[in-house]
Amino acid sequence: MALHAAAYLAAGGGGLCRARDMSGALGVSHDHLVKVLQMMARAGLVETVRGPGGGVRLAREAESIRLIEVYEAVEGRYTPVGCLLRKRVCDGRHCVLGGLAKKLNREIHDYLAGTRVSSVAAATGNKPHEAGISGAGAGAGSRKQVNGRGSKPGKGR
Repeated sequence: MALHAAAYLAAGGGGLCRARDMSGALGVSHDHLVKVLQMMARAGLVETVRGPGGGVRLAREAESIRLIEVYEAVEGRYTPVGCLLRKRVCDGRHCVLGGLAKKLNREIHDYLAGTRVSSVAAATGNKPHEAGISGAGAGAGSRKQVNGRGSKPGKGR
């Protein structure tokens, strides 16, 4: 969800977006999205503006944010998954998948580490006016980051 939210915000071109609009467009739970946005704010990836004209936006240029940062802000450090089975059947030295899981984990990590949010923004299919993005918004002096103590992006409708 965090990767989609970051791409969605990047597609908006830096304007503010209400969490309610974003959750509707992405087809996800508003409450879950708010929690994800709070984690992203604590990591310095998004910032929020409170009030009737408020919302959430990327805290940095989309070109400067790697997907691995977004992933790790919510999921924690990327840790490759070893065996795909809940209960390991073999000793791990002779996997029936022949090292495929290890290879795929490396490819996923490399993709996340080498891909910028800006390069996946178009994948959302959103344009700023469709994404609930407002070009009008609070200036830099009124920006407020979520502090993780009950502030919720998108509130104050």
